Amino acid sequence: MPAASYIDPRNGQLYPLDQPRWCTDERTPLLVTPGAGISRKDIDGRTRSLWRYRAALPVEIANPISLGEGCTPLIQQGWGNLRPFFKLEWFNPTGSFKDRGSSVMLSFLRQIGVDAILEDSSGNGGSSMAGLGAAGGMRVKILAPASTSPAKIAQVRAYGAEVQLVEGPREESEAEAIRQSSQTFYASHNWQPFFLEGTKSLAYEIWEDLGFRAPDNVIVPVGAGSSLLGCAFGFRELKKAGQISKLPRLFAAQPQNCSPIDASFKAGVDTPVAREVHKTIAEGTAIKNPLRLREIIAALRESGGGTVALTEDEIVAALRRLARQGLVRRADQCQRGGRTGQARSRWIDQDERDHGLRSHRHGPEGRNDGGRSGAVVRWAGVPDALQRLGVATPSRDPEGGTGELSEMGPGSAAHRRRGAAMRPGHECGVAVLSMTTGLTPSDHSPASPRRARP
Repeated sequence: MPAASYIDPRNGQLYPLDQPRWCTDERTPLLVTPGAGISRKDIDGRTRSLWRYRAALPVEIANPISLGEGCTPLIQQGWGNLRPFFKLEWFNPTGSFKDRGSSVMLSFLRQIGVDAILEDSSGNGGSSMAGLGAAGGMRVKILAPASTSPAKIAQVRAYGAEVQLVEGPREESEAEAIRQSSQTFYASHNWQPFFLEGTKSLAYEIWEDLGFRAPDNVIVPVGAGSSLLGCAFGFRELKKAGQISKLPRLFAAQPQNCSPIDASFKAGVDTPVAREVHKTIAEGTAIKNPLRLREIIAALRESGGGTVALTEDEIVAALRRLARQGLVRRADQCQRGGRTGQARSRWIDQDERDHGLRSHRHGPEGRNDGGRSGAVVRWAGVPDALQRLGVATPSRDPEGGTGELSEMGPGSAAHRRRGAAMRPGHECGVAVLSMTTGLTPSDHSPASPRRARP
């Protein structure tokens, strides 16, 4: 297989990986050429982090920056007459699924000589970059909207990062970061493609959690789409490597108040479609113009999935229900800014056995028969979303359970037993919970990424 490169997904132009770069010469987004995938034999069982899947990365990284991100718990709990799984992403070091992307991206950048970075963020992206950057001895500067909550800024500063507050809407922080990128490398979690090489560990981890099988459906709360695209890339590589026979159906869940992906998908196009935008409690997904819209729509179509947009009332109701089941971090933290991911994971649980990935800031091996064993979701409103989509039907626990908690994670005894439970005829769903919502509307406008300079 040829050496990996950056690739322009529009025209196939290649760029070498050993030169620091975050976009094409035409200021459009890049990807990394697709990987070949790995088998269970390639997993480093001695490592209890996402780096156990390092063989799936496009380059060898000799000295990774890691705080133990990944290997988050996979919890199965009753939801009505359903038995969905929830992937608790708030257990990542800085409390966010973004630690997966930050760890891999910053490790790679440091390896090729980058020792200082810029990032624009109004929430957990900045905290993640600041925390992993501190662990790697890198200088980090975060540009955030002046309206960002003090609690979020406090976490970034606690990691030792420099913070510059930018007046105006969210997109002004990105514009200012791009202006400063001639002095400091712009390590944007939306632009730099190695971030997606980190988030694809979600797919590998769910596959291992389920006894080396893929779920039937993955429902992810989506803003810029890094978790959904990571799942798409990871499961695509597993299929290429012959480890699964079918891709899980991917579903993007968004708040109705800011749902550009839902608008485009429902219109049958991969270009922006006009839809009114309002403030939303799901502030972490409030991305008005997602940079990788075309790739997101393509991933949904390829997998046979879809989209759903939920009202604010539906999101709040699902969030409260999750809390009553113990699937929410401390209430004071939710009130201080919460996370969109929680809302997402709730939507996921509904109609199938779902595996949910929740990313919060302050929180016998199966046969290789390609059987799809469940659904993955990342939003508090997921249960209602799945019923609306009609992507699954209620299923009973193959082990006869009625509501007790079970916990799994790569390397756990429970995940090795799960292969026997995921039998044909039983659908399994994964809900991806990424706490990025609060109980009150955000104070800043949705972001609209702009074209950037190389």
